Amino acid sequence: MFLKKILYMILMVFAVLLLAAVSPVAAAGENSGYIEVSCNVDGALIELIDVNGNVADSAYCYGRLTFDVPVTGTPITQVRASKSGYYGDSSSVSMPAAGEYVSASLTLVSIPPTSVGGDVGYIQVSCNVDGAFVELLSASGSVLDSGYCYGPTTFTVYTTGTPVTDVRASSPGFYEQTSPVTMPGAGQTSYVSITLSMLPGPIPTQSPMGFALFGLLGLVAVAAVLRRN
Repeated sequence: MFLKKILYMILMVFAVLLLAAVSPVAAAGENSGYIEVSCNVDGALIELIDVNGNVADSAYCYGRLTFDVPVTGTPITQVRASKSGYYGDSSSVSMPAAGEYVSASLTLVSIPPTSVGGDVGYIQVSCNVDGAFVELLSASGSVLDSGYCYGPTTFTVYTTGTPVTDVRASSPGFYEQTSPVTMPGAGQTSYVSITLSMLPGPIPTQSPMGFALFGLLGLVAVAAVLRRN
């Protein structure tokens, strides 16, 4: 009889632990806030920049765009918009709390056209990350051209146009990298190789299912003993 009481107590303890293990627990990054961005130019690339200056997320904007931002992630401090032929724009933004919406409005201004035609040169960009977004920048930081890089990617530039001084590459999950480039002369090609380094990943959280399975097996074992008694 005493053994039976002990087994019942063990059964109750296992039941409590099992319920605690499988009860809903907010995992790291589960709760999210939202950053809503509007831009006056359809097809502009919108990038979320974190406190370290890296691209945390990006997407093309057509009117209005909403990003889902984990509140436990690296804080977002800036929103940046760019498109070929327009001066870039950026705006500071506060990190939203869980369920909160934060808005930002960006305005791109068209770059005045230079003389049409003329001699052309080439800038060939290679990057270690396929699908990285590459931008050609002027000395003022304006985006003169852009595109996605899959292997060596060649951009055509007019030698009579605004000089290209830097090439910027970015991809979500990687540190952004900017490299200087020499403006090519007529018929010449300037080469740029950019290496993106991966951002540290989030520390994985241990799933409670392993403990829950252990508890379930314990319950089965105790129940079997009780039946025999």
